[in-house]
Amino acid sequence: MSSTFEIAEKAVRITCNMGANEAEAYVERRKVLEVFLERNDFKTVRVKWHVGIGVRAVYSKRVGFSYASSLTSSSVEEVCKASFKNAKLSPELKDWVSLPSPMPLPRVEGTFCNEIANLSEFQLVDLARRGYEAIFEADKRARCDDGKISAIIEETVIANSNGILVGEEGTAISGYIVCVASEAGKTSSFASSSGNARMLSQFKPEDIGREAALLAVRSLNPRKIGSFKGKVLLEWMPVTSIILPVIGFSVNADMVQRKSSLWTGKIGERVCSSNISIVDNGTIPGGMATSRFDGEGVARRITPIISNGVLENYIYDSYTAFKESKESTGNAGRASYASMPSISFSNVIFNEGLKSVDELVSEVDKGLLVGRFSGNVEPASGIFSGTVKQSVYIENGEVKFAVEEVMISGNVFQLLSGNVILGKPRRMLGGAHVPPILLEDVNVISKT
Repeated sequence: MSSTFEIAEKAVRITCNMGANEAEAYVERRKVLEVFLERNDFKTVRVKWHVGIGVRAVYSKRVGFSYASSLTSSSVEEVCKASFKNAKLSPELKDWVSLPSPMPLPRVEGTFCNEIANLSEFQLVDLARRGYEAIFEADKRARCDDGKISAIIEETVIANSNGILVGEEGTAISGYIVCVASEAGKTSSFASSSGNARMLSQFKPEDIGREAALLAVRSLNPRKIGSFKGKVLLEWMPVTSIILPVIGFSVNADMVQRKSSLWTGKIGERVCSSNISIVDNGTIPGGMATSRFDGEGVARRITPIISNGVLENYIYDSYTAFKESKESTGNAGRASYASMPSISFSNVIFNEGLKSVDELVSEVDKGLLVGRFSGNVEPASGIFSGTVKQSVYIENGEVKFAVEEVMISGNVFQLLSGNVILGKPRRMLGGAHVPPILLEDVNVISKT
């Protein structure tokens, strides 16, 4: 069997021989070992293999793409033909310059773990058991409804006609657990917790089970509250679902160049509270998005985004960077071989505050502590609205009771420009490293 490097180089060669001006091949091999938690059963184990290739062809400033879920010679040749055909049929990109060229790559640490790579089914089941048992140790009223632990080993290779030929292997382990709690014949809403790591020693299934249980118990016996405008303390998951999409959209160079971002032309200006600093760091040891190169083979790097409320940089892939005669920031993201690269954060890291969640609660006269958000966020405008769950009512600095489902709404840009307090600790959720955040003047809307 040909190596992934040979397959990538072959795809580039075939595509260029067909008449393409430039070509790129992205080859991926991934093994996923999974164990499922389903109420009282946590021994369902499954092994999945994912292999595939994605090819970009460039012809007269037209870009075509195609992919195949196979790495046989015939599949590779067919995907090359399809990508070149698609390029000839695509609209011209007048600002197209070229695919990127080779460059020195950084050294990174903590991205490959032999223990994960060699994890047995028995060991994975044991990890699930530890998470499962932690539920009942945390609170007897909680029970597991759903969950999964996954161990991943992946190889990625990128080649292009400008001379890029890069590859690396990585590992990851992740899991989630969903719990409900029951008391006096009443059942809570579903509560979930998750965790991930690149090294097995850093993965703690007990923490996942414990937190899911406590969140479910926290949701028991909810009460109705009236509508008000006040303080809302977002825990880690709501920060990633409400705030992060708006910031990511606003610093995306493609959105900036289209003038869709409200932060267009605001480099060097204050765009939010001076309490906020954010860095994109694709090289941080053990980060879930840490790698030597991005989805185009460009070196990952450290890019300050916001420093004490001041906008420092946008994030670029090669296409948007070359349009401005700049270097890519190494932020061409790629979900898999089946997608074209697009601009995204690598490891996006918020600064950490000085106060814990309990300490922040003590500063709230009237408000909500929010564990989960489900709703709509408009990244361009910053407007959001949706339902919150695993939420509790705070009054005079004390948690009073769980609340029945209510809605919250507001504008992220306005809220981040107000009185914002970042808490601690910071958590890693995928590539996001975020703290809890206390916001003021959020609309809390009763559903009745």
